[in-house]
Amino acid sequence: MKKYFLMTAAVFILCGLFVLAESASEKLDTLKKKRSDAAIQLYNRRIKLIEDDPKLKEIHDKILSLHKDLALKLENDREVIELSTQIRDIDAEIEKLSEQLKKEEKKEEVSKDKQ
Repeated sequence: MKKYFLMTAAVFILCGLFVLAESASEKLDTLKKKRSDAAIQLYNRRIKLIEDDPKLKEIHDKILSLHKDLALKLENDREVIELSTQIRDIDAEIEKLSEQLKKEEKKEEVSKDKQ
């Protein structure tokens, strides 16, 4: 009788853990959505403040101008140009291989469906 009671208690505990795990997962999804919504609201509020306040708009415009100047000067360095080209070539190769893998997966799916 004691063993039966312990086994029943263990089953209830396991079921409870599954329920908690599912609710924790749902809660995590809810929190992620709330965070995403809050981040969008923060972004929109910052944009509105910059648009409405002339001083903030002036500071923002200066930052953008400095950022553009910095990017232009950095991009004129020979090593930066070479590394950028190398990265673009690698990205192109990755894209090519990704497309090739997708085609192979589709062929495998079609052959499995035929069998």
